[in-house]
This record gives sequence, C-alpha cells and structure tokens, in this order.
Amino acid sequence: MKPLVKKSDYHSIKKILTATVSLGYQKDALLLERELRNCEIVADHLVNDLVVRLGSTVTVLDTGQGKNIRVTLVPPQDSNVTAGHISIMAPLAVALLGFQEGHEFSWTLPSGERRLRILKVQQP
Repeated sequence: MKPLVKKSDYHSIKKILTATVSLGYQKDALLLERELRNCEIVADHLVNDLVVRLGSTVTVLDTGQGKNIRVTLVPPQDSNVTAGHISIMAPLAVALLGFQEGHEFSWTLPSGERRLRILKVQQP
C-alpha cells in the first residue's frame, strides 16, 4: 500500500522543501522529496483521520524494546524534540508520513535497525 498524502499537505511540504533547500538542508530535503514521490497524493476529503500527516500526533511502538514513542510532525521551524515535536524532515517523520494506524515498518538508527508499529494517530 502506498502512503497517502493530502493535496493540501503536499503543497505545504513542497513549500517547506523549497525554503529548506535554499537554507542549505539539501540532504534532509532529498529524503523527504524521495518519500513524497512514493506517496499517492489525493484530495483532502479522501484521507481519513487515522493517516499520519503534517500536524499529526503519533504514538509508535518499538516492538523490539516494548517502548512507546510519541511525536508530533511539525514544520522545521516549530520542531522541539524535548516537547516531542519533530520536523517533517526528520527521518522518523518521513517514515511515518502517509501511513495509518497498524502499519509496521523498519527504521534504521545509528544503534541499529528497529521495528516500529503505528499505534495511534491524533489530528490537531
């Protein structure tokens, strides 16, 4: 299943990408841009509230460690890791974007690969 991205979020994210590339964040922008190419861009009303998007608060289970991670996907200028607000350009945010509750995926950290499952998605 391809990740789903609302058309309005797609346009917002493209603006973020344009701004961040001009500020010198090409590597982060490339990761997000590559993921967007794999997404299905759909009309806003076709995306239900269980799908992760810009502004979503997501609870993820690290199945290997049995720990929950709770993050909110925000524009880069609003990121605050201490508060759990991660940039839409962060690798974890890119991995979550467009998927819904129940989706499992592997995520590579410097400490190794982790298996994660989306437990809950809340919209603003």
